Amino acid sequence: MVEVALLAGTEITLLLPRGASGVYEGAARDVRDGAALSVGDLRHGQVFIKVVHVSNGAGAVPVAVSAAMGRNSSLLISHASPAVTSAIAAMSSDQRPPLVNLGDDVPATAGNVYNFASDELDSALEGIRAAAAAATRR
Repeated sequence: MVEVALLAGTEITLLLPRGASGVYEGAARDVRDGAALSVGDLRHGQVFIKVVHVSNGAGAVPVAVSAAMGRNSSLLISHASPAVTSAIAAMSSDQRPPLVNLGDDVPATAGNVYNFASDELDSALEGIRAAAAAATRR
């Protein structure tokens, strides 16, 4: 586990898999780094990110979520495998904080699950929409 900012304010628990080398790689590293930059922009310790690795699969979920609840985490953000994120989403919503899923969509069987999958194509489409909207205002 790695704390990205000082332990003050509201905790957001970021659930990420580590790569085969034992470190965060690729998209998991990018999500972790983006979260760190976002928290840094807030200042004054309003929010901090607790990064928890869930590389051991769905079996790691109960312990990770229970620990987050014990720390009064206000939000879970997952960029883990569908199996791991589905295991979190299947937990009763009174047994975990709300879940924001940044990976492949998972069924929201227990409530308070928000899927926000995005890729390069989504980003390009958003850019095209913004450009089109700006062009029509001229």
